[in-house]
Amino acid sequence: MGLPGTRSNNKPGNAGGVEAEIGKLVTERTNRLENINSDEAGLRSLRDRLSELQEKRGTHSVRQTQLQLQIEHLAEHVMERYRLDLRAFQPDEPAHEKVLHAQFKRFAKDSVAAVVSRGPDEETPPAEPATTPDVENLVADLTRQLENMGPVNLEAVQNTTNWKSVIVFSKRRTTT
Repeated sequence: MGLPGTRSNNKPGNAGGVEAEIGKLVTERTNRLENINSDEAGLRSLRDRLSELQEKRGTHSVRQTQLQLQIEHLAEHVMERYRLDLRAFQPDEPAHEKVLHAQFKRFAKDSVAAVVSRGPDEETPPAEPATTPDVENLVADLTRQLENMGPVNLEAVQNTTNWKSVIVFSKRRTTT
């Protein structure tokens, strides 16, 4: 007996070889199917990971756009309110540190009573390094002071200088 489509030698010794060959082919087929299934599972896992990463990328892209719009809005607000172009602003670290130190000295945590109670020969203790809450409190206090000032005409100094020169010129003309 042979397989359909194959020639069969009806010899009794040959049947065992054919069955062994069939067993080998079945085992090889089973191994290949297992490899295919494991490769498909790995591929499915990679596709899921790719999908997850693309979703994260989209989320980050949306967040980046939101932050960019917020930055543009803040830059426009600063330009309108303070007439300062933040894109052209160059920070000056030493000046910043100097001003920050002066502000901290001004808003020192020592009460007036503690300063008055010190003797004239006693030195003020060195300032501690600024912490984030200290800086936030200072910024909040300075912001509150600016808002309490109300609108400020930044061109007032220039206008005053111009008017003074006009008055001086007028006085010279009238005295001559």
